[in-house]
Amino acid sequence: MYQIVWVDAQDSAGTAENDHSHYAIYFNEDEVHEHVGSGHVELSYSSTHEIFAHEFIHFLSIADEYGKPKGSATLVRYYQPDGTLAPNMVVFSRGFKKHGNDKRWNIMSSNDSTNTEVKHAWNIAIEAQELMRAETGREIKCDIVRQ
Repeated sequence: MYQIVWVDAQDSAGTAENDHSHYAIYFNEDEVHEHVGSGHVELSYSSTHEIFAHEFIHFLSIADEYGKPKGSATLVRYYQPDGTLAPNMVVFSRGFKKHGNDKRWNIMSSNDSTNTEVKHAWNIAIEAQELMRAETGREIKCDIVRQ
């Protein structure tokens, strides 16, 4: 279960490694390039909720689905709940902005989308299976479906 605990940076200076937090989110008054690194998210007060959601979902080990540097192609692959790799997905950078009604744009491919896809939760199914197998000693199968 996730629990968000809000603290003032001045109150927590030097204690992040001692407070058993898994992740920290730092908000800056100045504009920053939002990113995730070493167990923390760097955001500015002006970061949109779409950007916040995109950066936060990296904590679930979901990769960007756009090419770096801009204009390049990137290969992205996801493990499916049955443990096999999904087919290759080649993505191209289009400047990180959603274009028209292109349904391929989602929370991990565009900085102005909150659309999630089933593949974004496959790792949760995998972890749930592993935890339940360890607990019960039985083979467990989980899948993610869109309701």
